[in-house]
Amino acid sequence: MKSTHLLNLVLGLALLLIFAPAGQTLSEPRIPEQLKALGVPLTSSGIGDWQGECVDCPHWFQNLTDRSFQFDSQGWLHVAYGGDHLYRAWHDGTTWQIETVDPAPGVGGYASLALDSADRPHVGYHDQVNGDLKYAVYDGMTWQIETVDSMGSRYGHGYVSLTLDGSDLPHVSYYQAGELAYAWYDGAEWQIETLPVEGAGEYGSLALDGTGRPHLVYLDDPEDDLMYAWREDGEWQVQTVDHDANLLGAPSLALDGADQPHVAYIDGYFDYDVKYAHRDAEGWQVDTVDGAGGWYPSLTLDSSDRPHISYHVEGELRYAWHDGTAWQLATVPTAGVEAVGWGTALALDPSAGQPHITYRGADGDLQHTWRDGVTWQAEMVDGSGEVGWGTALALDGSDRPHISYYGSGLKYAWHDGAAWQLGTVDGDAYVGGTTSLALDGTGRAHISYHDWGNGDLKYARQTGTTWLVETVDRAGYVGEYSSLALDAAGRPHISYFDRTNAALKYVWHDGSAWWTETVPVSGTLHAGMYTALALDGADNAHVSFEANGTLGYAYARREGTAWQWQVEAVDQQDVVGRYSSLALDGADRPHISYYDGTQGRLKYAWHDGEGWQVEAVPVGTVGRVGRYTALALDQFDRPHISFYDESAGDLIYAWYDGADWQVQTVPAGSEGDVGRYTALALDGGGQPHIGYYDASNRDLRYVRLMPSLTSTKGRQVYVPLVRRGE
Repeated sequence: MKSTHLLNLVLGLALLLIFAPAGQTLSEPRIPEQLKALGVPLTSSGIGDWQGECVDCPHWFQNLTDRSFQFDSQGWLHVAYGGDHLYRAWHDGTTWQIETVDPAPGVGGYASLALDSADRPHVGYHDQVNGDLKYAVYDGMTWQIETVDSMGSRYGHGYVSLTLDGSDLPHVSYYQAGELAYAWYDGAEWQIETLPVEGAGEYGSLALDGTGRPHLVYLDDPEDDLMYAWREDGEWQVQTVDHDANLLGAPSLALDGADQPHVAYIDGYFDYDVKYAHRDAEGWQVDTVDGAGGWYPSLTLDSSDRPHISYHVEGELRYAWHDGTAWQLATVPTAGVEAVGWGTALALDPSAGQPHITYRGADGDLQHTWRDGVTWQAEMVDGSGEVGWGTALALDGSDRPHISYYGSGLKYAWHDGAAWQLGTVDGDAYVGGTTSLALDGTGRAHISYHDWGNGDLKYARQTGTTWLVETVDRAGYVGEYSSLALDAAGRPHISYFDRTNAALKYVWHDGSAWWTETVPVSGTLHAGMYTALALDGADNAHVSFEANGTLGYAYARREGTAWQWQVEAVDQQDVVGRYSSLALDGADRPHISYYDGTQGRLKYAWHDGEGWQVEAVPVGTVGRVGRYTALALDQFDRPHISFYDESAGDLIYAWYDGADWQVQTVPAGSEGDVGRYTALALDGGGQPHIGYYDASNRDLRYVRLMPSLTSTKGRQVYVPLVRRGE
């Protein structure tokens, strides 16, 4: 009978494994004691397959250059730009066409464009993820992409300036870890050299003369001088153009018909003047074009070798040109685009000589404006956006994800079972940097978030197809690090930081009005940053927070319109408590994940009913890990934590299997820097869903774990063979 009973246990366990919900991991309490006594090994070699996707992925660009914009031989415009990827836009005579040239993450900054004799585009650009100088050329059918110079530093190879010689071969100057570098393709391979000039490399601009010799202007950083270099008889010659220039933005270089250099630049040493220098038989001649200040100059010469310059001044786009006698200045109307003129690029219409200017507005969009001979016209070429900060995630009753996040305002995304739906909750560009999301019993979203423009705490809730938005607290500078939970009646409770008073605050709605109070945290200079809130089965409040470099915990029961608070320190070792995330187990005991800023590690604390237990999670990686933690407990009250590996730029997922911590780098679907602002939820099968920010591409991404029971990555369970009678 004993062996039969044991066999029944084994068969029961096997059936349990077969019919367990997808992704469910057997926990230690579920293993019958008789099997444990026999030493039955229950092991997992993997927990499934990660599937990720981009939720909100607008184009995003940075570091536009004066060499990004050009007319082709038919009078059509081309522009290269990027930041998350490399893009090219061109006008076909009717509208702008846009293509992704290089889909790699974090590429396209400092894009410099040149068109060859067949009007085919060549682009030199920066790979910020790998720190490489890259080059792309369209061969008539496809884009050919290669790495010209690799440094392995994400900060190398900026300030790219590309031009083509008479044989349509590319030449590029660029910044290489504190040095000015020059590369050219000789028809067989790339040749690279570093110029013999000390402290140079930033703000380089390149041009080739009629014989193909390179000419460069750049900043001599130690002396703050604008320098000019050219190669003659195989040697580099160097001259000083302007002392104490202290450039603001890259200078713009052009050669006239006699191969003499002309330079537009911003002298930021004293008055931030827009200046123009050209070399004649007597040396360098320097003019102040605009004494009102300026940024991002772009210079071109007309058919009479007269200079034309676009630039940015105090939120305005300006255009200056020399008429042969004096400088003429104009403020360009830009159809309401704010802070216009960042990264200007100027080109003159080859047929009429009218100016066309591309630039980046304050909202990041790529704009184009031009003069038609009478008035200025304006249009947007491509929209840009950076989304995904302050991510919060919740799953509805069908385990479909809902995410709140920042994207030039508070945004909200949800999956309807077929596709992601995106919407804007609050369009104010200065709200939503931190968000907290909860779904009520009807599946409608409630969000708390920060208005950093006004220093307020705000709250939004869905009311059918619309959003009700209100300011909850505006007393001082408040609302940072908010955390939202709904009580049994679906009413919101929010913990948050009061920066004005350096205090932890708590607000809740009783069905008629908001009630606000300060949590009595004593013995600290400040308390309430990095709050996390949870309500237990009786709607009592549990809050974790950082207090003067320690991890604090507050517990309260409501009595009428007031709360009776108990506050205690959980962990006072090192500087801890940032990025805390709180969850309650089946006995309403608190569990907290958080970051140890001194040691650069992830920590986990839980209350066992008698006191706090604290441990460092053994993540097995070197460097600073553990920021942006998000904690969830599975059905066996075991912790699952998503967090950010700052040193590697990775999204990490850790869970406790009942015996040990398991840690996995999540394949995030994108290379580069991913994993900030993680938000974690477990579905009905115990599988994790994670929303996070992709910093290399400035996107909101989402990944979930799909259970795999048959692949080599799936669960492997070993049970003993028990024969009847043994």
